[in-house]
Amino acid sequence: MLATRDNSFIRNSVIEKILHEGVIFEGDEDCFWTDAYFTSPDEVEALMKQYDVTASEHVGTDGISHTIHNDVDKLDASQFESWMNYHLRTCSERSILGLRSHGLFICQKN
Repeated sequence: MLATRDNSFIRNSVIEKILHEGVIFEGDEDCFWTDAYFTSPDEVEALMKQYDVTASEHVGTDGISHTIHNDVDKLDASQFESWMNYHLRTCSERSILGLRSHGLFICQKN
């Protein structure tokens, strides 16, 4: 996202803050967004194991669309249908779950 929108934030201080602290706050020198918390799929699942819930789905909601949205917008109806088919079929693919900008962990209280 930063490479395509605001590459001034591609610097070691930002990378280290996200990877090691996982939190940025609006107003911080390294904040490229509003307050945000960055986590991994494993961290989300470990957190949810602390509660009396049964996991149903763990999905990435946006895929790579945030980086290729201009190209997706140019697809014709048939191409867009094929893109959506791919997107929906890969939302829960474990090997690329952390690639998404937004995740959704669906569970049920026991």
